[in-house]
Parts: sequence; structure tokens; C-alpha cells
Amino acid sequence: MNDYANVLRVSAYLPQFFPSEWGQAGQYEFHLAQPSEAHDLKTELGLQDDAPAGIVTLKAPFGRKAYTYEVFLTYHNLLGTNDPQHALFVTGLEEPWQVPPVSIVIWWRRVYCHGSAAYLEARRDYRKGPTPISLQGVEKGTLHDAQRALAGLALFKRIERGGRPPDIQDEATCRQLCWDAYQNVLASGQRGTKTLVAAELLIHPRTLTRNLERYNIPWPPPPPH
Repeated sequence: MNDYANVLRVSAYLPQFFPSEWGQAGQYEFHLAQPSEAHDLKTELGLQDDAPAGIVTLKAPFGRKAYTYEVFLTYHNLLGTNDPQHALFVTGLEEPWQVPPVSIVIWWRRVYCHGSAAYLEARRDYRKGPTPISLQGVEKGTLHDAQRALAGLALFKRIERGGRPPDIQDEATCRQLCWDAYQNVLASGQRGTKTLVAAELLIHPRTLTRNLERYNIPWPPPPPH
């Protein structure tokens, strides 16, 4: 089977395996991971070198150009299996043809912040239950890197769940995020309202208000110390 056929077959299943919010978040791409590209990842995860792997990339989700959402997965074509839940029809150049069943396993999902050594990561397949999101790469960067990466938490949640993000659990991080978002809104030539700042943070205005009250942060937010 050539690479093009593999890409087409696995890509056909992505809308079924990933949440509907992806269609609202932006365009995502799938490509087969080359052996040299995936060797370290497979070793870290305890996978065999010959395991077919792929990477799904969603750039600038919801218009946030500083962030990229990425998924590492492995897949297997289930030859000889008649599985109506997985078998799909894909429209080719001339006529529809059936795609054989494919088993897809998600190993990790990440949100990268461009220019930052820190990033957010969740291991395992979120379709099988909640998976903790952790901050990685902190030792290679600065506090500002960590704060910028943490700003992608709401984005992470929105891409995968479409639900309300949790409260910010650290006052210093909350002050930095509010200040950065407020400055971004002003830099765009708009008034620094709570509604626009909440939209910049990808949270509901009520969530912003709740965090401001929690840490007694006035409005407009002052620069962090």
C-alpha cells in the first residue's frame, strides 16, 4: 500500500474519531510520521519501530495564531473485518469506494505556544475518559514561557470538549494572563472591555469575572509585579 492510500484511509476516519468542535476550530492536517520523525516518540511510548504512526496538526485554532494543537497516533488497517461502525465510503475522483476498518490509538495531545519552550500535554486517549493536562518543558524556558503556555489551557479545553475552562489556580498566573490579554485587545485598536478580554482568553465573561473576584484584581487589570 502506498503512502497516499494510507493517508487517505486514515484521514477518512478523523472526523469520526475527533470531536465536532474541530470543524469550528479551523483546518487540521494529517500526515504519516516518517521513521526518523517518530523513532524517539515510539521509544518513549514503548512502541515498536514499525508501528504505523501519524501526526494531526491544527494550526491557529479559533484564530489564535500563536498556538498549535497536535496529536500523535498509531493506526492499523483491520483487514478482513466487516465492521459497519468503522467502514466508511470516501468519494474518489471517479466513484465512491469503501475504506477498510481502521483502528486508531491516540497517545498524546499537545498545545504548543510559538516561541515558548514550554507546552501543554495530555497523555492517553481522551475518548476513554478524562486525561490530566500537564505543563512540560518548563526547565528549558523562563517563567514567561510557562505563563504563555498556560494561556493555552482554555484553548486545549475548547478544542476537545467545548466546555467551560476551569478557574485559574494561581494568582500570579491569573494576573499575568489578564494583563497580557488586556494589552492584546488594546493593541488591536479596541476598547479593553471585559467581554473582549474574555474572548482573547477564550473564556466566558462570567469566568473572567469570577477569577478577578477570586484574586481581588481591579479593572482594568494592573501590570503584574
